[in-house]
Amino acid sequence: ALDRIATANQELGQIKTSVLPAEIQDEVFSLKEKLPLIEEMLQGMEEYSDSFLKILGQDNPRQYLLIFQNNSEARATGGFIGTYGLLTLDRGEMTSLFIDGIFNADGQLREKIIPPQPIQKISTAWSMHDANWFADWPTSAGKIAWFYEKTGGPTVDGIFSLTPTAAERLLRLTGPIAMPEYGVVLDSNNFVELVQYETEVDYDKTANQPKKILADFAPKFIEKLAELSSDGKKKAVEIIFDCLEQKHILIYFKDGSLENLAVKEGWAGELKSTDKDYLSVVSSNINGFKTDKMIEETISHQAEIQPDGGIVDTLTVVRKHQGGQTSYDWWNRVNANYLRVYLPLGSELIYALGQTKESYQPPVNYQEQGFKNDPLIDSIESKTAIDQKTGTRISAENGKTVFGNWVYVSPGETVTLTYKYKLPFKIDLTKPSDSYSLLIQKQSGSLGSKFSEQLKFPQDWEILWQYPEAGAFNYAADLETDKFLGATFKF
Repeated sequence: ALDRIATANQELGQIKTSVLPAEIQDEVFSLKEKLPLIEEMLQGMEEYSDSFLKILGQDNPRQYLLIFQNNSEARATGGFIGTYGLLTLDRGEMTSLFIDGIFNADGQLREKIIPPQPIQKISTAWSMHDANWFADWPTSAGKIAWFYEKTGGPTVDGIFSLTPTAAERLLRLTGPIAMPEYGVVLDSNNFVELVQYETEVDYDKTANQPKKILADFAPKFIEKLAELSSDGKKKAVEIIFDCLEQKHILIYFKDGSLENLAVKEGWAGELKSTDKDYLSVVSSNINGFKTDKMIEETISHQAEIQPDGGIVDTLTVVRKHQGGQTSYDWWNRVNANYLRVYLPLGSELIYALGQTKESYQPPVNYQEQGFKNDPLIDSIESKTAIDQKTGTRISAENGKTVFGNWVYVSPGETVTLTYKYKLPFKIDLTKPSDSYSLLIQKQSGSLGSKFSEQLKFPQDWEILWQYPEAGAFNYAADLETDKFLGATFKF
């Protein structure tokens, strides 16, 4: 079909519309406009079809690790990994699906790896359930796959990650799913609550398989999705693409061409590069139970351009704990969070307020116990500086400067954090004009924050362009996806 469209497009381009009969000129002119677009669309479909066939195991069976990240207990790429699965696709068919609790796999691990220092507060050794430490999903995914292999698992072709938010949204289409063996009916309104209860409290202590409800739920859920009408399946695809854009679903492929496709489409959850201002606020709940479902977060960013072109940013993060009076203990606990702020590489801290200052003490003598350093963690932590006044840990990760602090919020309370810092670049006043822009990336799997931006600059500068239109200087939005703001000035 593509060859025929290309030939028709080429031949039609040689026809002079003006010499044709008047009654068909409009149709031919319209066709000349549309055919190149159709050809371009088909080329894209052909490119994608090859990739999707590869993903589906058209040439060889593909194995994918499934990672279920609970965003009620935030971690850098979405949430705590309590459950994992192994999926095999062969020529488009799901030939096997295995789901299990993460600690069953981690129990097979024989490698003794020193965890990132904040993780050492709860885990002496590093393993798969804590491996999603890096905000950059490809980095975390690579680490997860490495640990999985060390537990005796196979080398996988990729990793698919989901948060409960994706399941909740799809359950709106499938409708309720009865789980009679557990005495519950799961739907979009109670999925998180009831699954949490079944896995935390109401499971068979003798069999000791708290994640079994998810293993039993998955095939029923997939069957319900397969039974959707054509219109329902279309809506399901729309939900999946929304979840990919909002990073409730993340994809990682070991195949370089497939991973490039994931990056191109915005499915890879990577920390993006920019030569201007950048911000990502990343929470990692460490022994803070499932309290992130109860946290209301507001992120306010102000960039102030100085007369000499230097830029000073002020970031304010407000975290309000709305738990304390719920029916479940895991929502009524203190939210313990190692919060990291990702900024342009070379940003300099001026001050930080509102954080909890803590000093680091290893839980064991790692050298005597025969533990090994992880090369990536060691390369980050060996170069980490600590601001003595605030305890802020200043490091570099994935081409960003990172400020890290402990933040605790008790039920019913609100904590306000402030960072003031100088950016490593200036507006170039030697040119007739120059621009400022901010890329803010939403934390993968985040339940959502409110975001606002204020841009200040010298009054005698003229605005040549701004994005969003008439909105770059006082901008507010729910941070459901990554955002870009910018302005060009004439001096």
